[in-house]
Amino acid sequence: MNLTISGLLGTGGEEIAMYLEEKYNYRRVGKQLVTQASDMYAATSKKAAKRAFYDETMDAKPDNSVLNATLHLYLDVMPEAMVNRGQSYHLSREQSEMFVALRKVIRATFEENDKVIFMGRCAGHVLRRENGCINILTVDTPENCRARVAKAFDMDDDKEIKKLIRETNSRRINFYEIFTGLEWGKPENFDYCITPSILGIEKTAELIAGISGRS
Repeated sequence: MNLTISGLLGTGGEEIAMYLEEKYNYRRVGKQLVTQASDMYAATSKKAAKRAFYDETMDAKPDNSVLNATLHLYLDVMPEAMVNRGQSYHLSREQSEMFVALRKVIRATFEENDKVIFMGRCAGHVLRRENGCINILTVDTPENCRARVAKAFDMDDDKEIKKLIRETNSRRINFYEIFTGLEWGKPENFDYCITPSILGIEKTAELIAGISGRS
């Protein structure tokens, strides 16, 4: 059983995935999906994709005008709404084709494996109709998130911690909403919504392992 884990910074998803990777031999994939997608895009378009640029941060600006030709081109290959809460997004051809490549990489990785944890990158949305995949959203209180970030990044300046969380979450939310047309964090868009601080990371991970049939 494959898993997707989505969550804002500090909600415990990374720690859960690390535990499952170590104890149950899952394989975490995240940024490497973007790297593979950029290589695929470069091979087909003969252009060098900007890898970091597409790592959950897209330079697409909301605009209330009519959908442009690029957006129509994108909708031809991905019919899910790119229109989010009444706004349309102007995407370049490169941006559109890059995300199509990312979808292909996610699906190919899913089809070739049965013990992969997809970290973010809209994988939960891409694989939402697939059997053999459980889509998980992690949530937690701001206090718990700040504590995890402080520990993970060895930070003690509260202002800097809040800034890192704010900027990272903004990128994650924008990426998700632009390419799914859905509002971030809606529990109905996932199979399970979990708060790790209730049971702790290890017990939460064991609970997920039980749900996925790995315990």
